[in-house]
Amino acid sequence: MRYKKTAALVSGVCAFVTAVCISTRPAGAAILSGYFPMHQGHYWNFSCPAEKETMSWAINGDFNLRDAGSVFMLYQGNGRVLCMKQDWQGVRVYAEITPDALYLPDTPYMFLPRDLPTEPGSSLQETVTLKVYTSPRGNDTYEQTGTETRHIDFTFKSSEELEAGGRQHPDCVVIERMTGRGHEPPVRETLWLARGVGPVRIAVETGGTEKVYTAASWAGSGKKQASYALAGYFPLKPGLRWTYQDQNGRQRVNEIKNPVESRLAAGMVLMPFEDYLHDVHFVLMTGAGLAMPQKYWNLNGFCQADPDQERPTVMLPAELKAGAFTVSRSHTVSRRWPSMNEMAISDLELVYSSVAMGVEDITTPAGVFKNCIKISLANMARAYAVQFDVVRVGYIWLAPDTGIVKEDLTNLFNYADPAAVHSIFDVRLWKLAAFETVTPVPVLSYQDSAGAPPAAPQGPSPAAVKKTVSADGMTWENNSRDMYEKALAMTPFFVRPLAKKKIMDGITARAGERKQVSEDAVISSVRESADERFTRTIIAELETMRMQ
Repeated sequence: MRYKKTAALVSGVCAFVTAVCISTRPAGAAILSGYFPMHQGHYWNFSCPAEKETMSWAINGDFNLRDAGSVFMLYQGNGRVLCMKQDWQGVRVYAEITPDALYLPDTPYMFLPRDLPTEPGSSLQETVTLKVYTSPRGNDTYEQTGTETRHIDFTFKSSEELEAGGRQHPDCVVIERMTGRGHEPPVRETLWLARGVGPVRIAVETGGTEKVYTAASWAGSGKKQASYALAGYFPLKPGLRWTYQDQNGRQRVNEIKNPVESRLAAGMVLMPFEDYLHDVHFVLMTGAGLAMPQKYWNLNGFCQADPDQERPTVMLPAELKAGAFTVSRSHTVSRRWPSMNEMAISDLELVYSSVAMGVEDITTPAGVFKNCIKISLANMARAYAVQFDVVRVGYIWLAPDTGIVKEDLTNLFNYADPAAVHSIFDVRLWKLAAFETVTPVPVLSYQDSAGAPPAAPQGPSPAAVKKTVSADGMTWENNSRDMYEKALAMTPFFVRPLAKKKIMDGITARAGERKQVSEDAVISSVRESADERFTRTIIAELETMRMQ
């Protein structure tokens, strides 16, 4: 009896919800909910007769964007990222990232509306102005350099049946999206959306030329997905060296050094994977996957370490299976180098998420690699104390017994402070140029200080010489300029752009109308730029540089 009452209640609720949905459905409108599911780990691989390589979209990773809250990332390849949120009106874009510029709309613009009028000649129109941020000097300092106005027009075209990915898709909604940018030729995008799948065909027309992309696979498209052991695709052997060619023709080298015993966990042997920035990822292969208990940041000379070394951050899962989404989080502790003593500095939360997207053959300067696993990656280093994120998103390709043979990754600095400007600090469109084994060498920065060469004998200090330096429109007295540059060099990279602005604002205010910068002005500005626990070490170093 109780079961019958419960069943009747559930049935009544379902009927009520259905009635509400039907009654609130706009007359003469196509409801698009469910035709483009946007969830973490969803991806789409497209083939195009006019292009040799697969084009992919992937949803992976989220972060807190200033004035927007939590946004998720849709990576479209070649350094292009859309940061979006979903609401009852549709899916909106809150930031757009390209290899050369960051676009922030005054009002979030529509990526896909929830419903669209179906009457002939009807459309949904929108005009949006975006602020354009670039780096005129080609470094990680970004500033607003212009605006861009776009006119966007959505039109319902038809409902069609379509074959894609070896499957028939009945009743695909066909939508046309026209985007005009000033005097440039408009871009016409036609999307065929299948219920529960998303885009199964995309046609892009610009300047009279059209390319058509057809979905070959997507998350959940395969009935039986093969599983691949990561250990067979990411070799860890001392002396392995990967040389990559970047998009500008430059060489980038990553190398595995001699293994070392961890100072934080007895009996743990770590493989130092040193990248081209000379950051060292101390990794090992565990039952959970490729783990990173410790990382050394070369630029700032300190280490991030998991508090529980037996349960470290997992960068990639042990088994790679298409469509399987994994995520690993860890709150790390900052430590001095090489003593590994804890530091009074903002600790970082590390977040690594990934989903394998299938198998491809990849052509590189080093040759053709068969059956490479394509993986969507998103990595976040979050410093909550200073409200700052380092965001990385994109794709890598792993070849059997070789490791990474191709990278398509974008790296972003994300700030909560309105005084700081978000910036793109690294876009990696890399392909493997050489893979070799060299004589392994130690990671010198990890060796005991007792093993360092003896310091040269110190002679008498040279007599202080008064000097002035002209820079940034001011006259810097004595060692004030050197002290300013030293303070920036000692500031952790993830807060450096914000610290630079605060220190310079303080110096400019103290320079006054005469625009003269004293050593005291630099020290006082550094002291006021952050909490004492962050500046104590820097101030002590600056005091040793005084000439007055």
